[in-house]
Amino acid sequence: MLTWLGTFPGESWQQRWCSSPAPLLGQQWVDAAMDGLNYRSDNVGKEMRTGLLALLCADVLRPDLEWLVKSRSPYWAPAMAAHRDPSGFTALEASLDPVQRTSRLPVATLSQIAKLLIAKGGGIRDITVGDCLELRAAEVRVLAHGAGRTLFYSLLKGMDIFPDDAPVTLNRLTSRVGQQSPTQLIDRYGLRYTPVRDLLIDYLYERQPAVDYTTLEDLARTLGLLFWKDIESHTPGTDSLRLTRATASAWKERLRTKTTRRRLPDGTVAEITSQRKSYTAVLTGVRGFYLDIAEWALEDPARWGPWAVPCPIRAAEVSGWQRKRPAVRPAWTRGPGNAFPSCRCWSRQPNATSTKLSSAWRPFVRRGQATPSPCWARPSPGAVSLGGPPATAPNGP
Repeated sequence: MLTWLGTFPGESWQQRWCSSPAPLLGQQWVDAAMDGLNYRSDNVGKEMRTGLLALLCADVLRPDLEWLVKSRSPYWAPAMAAHRDPSGFTALEASLDPVQRTSRLPVATLSQIAKLLIAKGGGIRDITVGDCLELRAAEVRVLAHGAGRTLFYSLLKGMDIFPDDAPVTLNRLTSRVGQQSPTQLIDRYGLRYTPVRDLLIDYLYERQPAVDYTTLEDLARTLGLLFWKDIESHTPGTDSLRLTRATASAWKERLRTKTTRRRLPDGTVAEITSQRKSYTAVLTGVRGFYLDIAEWALEDPARWGPWAVPCPIRAAEVSGWQRKRPAVRPAWTRGPGNAFPSCRCWSRQPNATSTKLSSAWRPFVRRGQATPSPCWARPSPGAVSLGGPPATAPNGP
């Protein structure tokens, strides 16, 4: 491990670590290290991870919290408890209430405390409220389900290491309360290209008076996250809404599917890819954005004219998308064993009354015109009547 770090510039091992590609690669840093040393085997990879663990315990390296959240390891918490701060972890267990003592602490909770020790140095009693907030912010950015991991803070507060005015819990600190402005909605996604970011904000301000907040929030997610953030991530350097055919096609192909992370019964996290049901709806929102810009450019060329470019989504790609959605039928009409075996409102079986009425119609029918059907005159026995007969004959003169 030290041999590989020695190939990078820096006066300390921490500076050499920051100069290496490891902070940007997450768990894939081992592959880069083996390539740099021209070693490629499972044993070398294990030795590299073991060497990193030793440097972390000795407080030689301090990776940032976001890297630690991405590169989680089941060995960090036991190593910190055994070598970095044994008394601190012992005091943590002593501060538990009887219910918590009889239960096994979640592995994730101890791992969170170990990450704080690795990134900030020192022991458990050196952790501050600001450190906990920084960890929570990193987890919310990186993890798909990182909104409720606040038990570690409650355990640390139970040790009386925080000031008296410290928050009781972190449960509500990451939740958004109330409606947000278009600027706040777009800034959720951290767009790098400022001109497009400002354009999306101005567009939402223009649309805001005519739509409700739910629609505005969905539009911000469509344009900010699903459209431009994806373009920036996969096509760096794009600085215009005029997308090439290859860029637009690649974006549409990525949009068709979505990847969700689910925790399996064995504790591992699996990435599951599925079709995006809102694919055509997202295309419709992006196409509407392009068409609105083109229309507004006629009224205010100085403001919107530079952004009026051809839309990368054709009308045929979004036309009729609502009609493709299957109609929802009542449950009692879906199977043959429903409560209404005969759903015909009026019988078309001839009977004596219908024959008499048909004869009464004949003098009023022009020559060559079909005799009106008397099926509406009287329901057959056993048929279900959903209302009275029509006001006029279906085929009357």
